[in-house]
Amino acid sequence: MSPRSVVFAAACMSLFGGQAFAQWEKDISVTSSFESPPAAGGQYYDTMSAASDHQLQNNEGQPIVDFAGSDTELGFTTWFYATEYSMAEPESRGLTDGDWFGVTNFTGSGVGSYPDGTQGFQMSDTDGITQLRMAEISGFSTVSFELWFSDTNYETGSPQDAFSVGFGLAGIDTTNLLDSTGADLDDWFATEGIIEGQWASFTFDLNDLGITSGSLQFTFESNASSEQVFIDNIVFQRQSAGVVPGIGGLAFLAGAAGVRRRRR
Repeated sequence: MSPRSVVFAAACMSLFGGQAFAQWEKDISVTSSFESPPAAGGQYYDTMSAASDHQLQNNEGQPIVDFAGSDTELGFTTWFYATEYSMAEPESRGLTDGDWFGVTNFTGSGVGSYPDGTQGFQMSDTDGITQLRMAEISGFSTVSFELWFSDTNYETGSPQDAFSVGFGLAGIDTTNLLDSTGADLDDWFATEGIIEGQWASFTFDLNDLGITSGSLQFTFESNASSEQVFIDNIVFQRQSAGVVPGIGGLAFLAGAAGVRRRRR
């Protein structure tokens, strides 16, 4: 799967001055299904204090939380933001006590198979606020992704469990695509058509939002290991049109084998 996969489709043909023309569309995608980073077993342990905001770092033998990107997938970073709850016991909260967090191939607890490939990104028991930031992109018109939330009771007290997805300048200015702030997560799931324990798909038109450059950012706050979200199958897409003249153009279209196949 290439981050610049090209799909060619013959849209129409006409005869003009004895010369055939084929009109085509070019469909360009940049993706991440967390397949490139290796999935390590075990929990992730943050070596920094939960009393401070900081970027999470990879630890040898633990799940990947920082990835520079590859020929086939977007890179990403992860961040921890301290809250009153985490600062109250900074050496045993946040991710310092070891949590199921980072790139994973875990399929238990009802997760089952991943929408694309065999891996995804897991967030759970954050004891503070964590954020997964995808690498910044520019010029794409739509974004889609899939989410899985564990079927459990999410807290409405202090701290309140919360989840959001934003798009914009990394860590600075985002337009919320999804945001549960102020709502009981269980009620919010119902309003967004999310069924706990099942994968849910989302697609957003970035042109409608008036912002086509930035970072896709997933933010989660919870304080129990049973409260989990899995993220997979992120796809940014744009289209452009062109004309290929002549019979040779038709041969090119036929030979381009231009179908980007999605793994299932």
